[in-house]
Amino acid sequence: MVAYKSDRYLDFGWASAKLDDIVNYLPARITGLLLIISAFILNEHPIKAIQTWKKDSQKGPSPNGGIPIVTFAGAVDIQLGGDCQTKDGLIIKIPIVGGLRQKLETTDITKANIFIYASTIIIFISYFLLIKL
Repeated sequence: MVAYKSDRYLDFGWASAKLDDIVNYLPARITGLLLIISAFILNEHPIKAIQTWKKDSQKGPSPNGGIPIVTFAGAVDIQLGGDCQTKDGLIIKIPIVGGLRQKLETTDITKANIFIYASTIIIFISYFLLIKL
């Protein structure tokens, strides 16, 4: 893994990790906007999605990775994160982000897929409308 966060590999791949942050700056934010629009269309919680983006998107190590995750979590009012245990028994503290509902359900996976489809359709429609202009 490039730029793996251990003492041994911390400096290895630093430049490529920073390049990844730069290159994905706009796509992450576009994805966040698409998720907010999807929440509006799907009659979920677009205002909570915006609030969660503002409040929680920078809690993780990546300047970009948190945006789609927390925006979706806010849109469907679920809470994500919490402690995680590795194979070696180490506890990794992951910030808790998102909405209020703590109990995840299998239907949340279906909702995530629907959001992916909706966001994809929205970006394609936007693209074709821009081509027509």
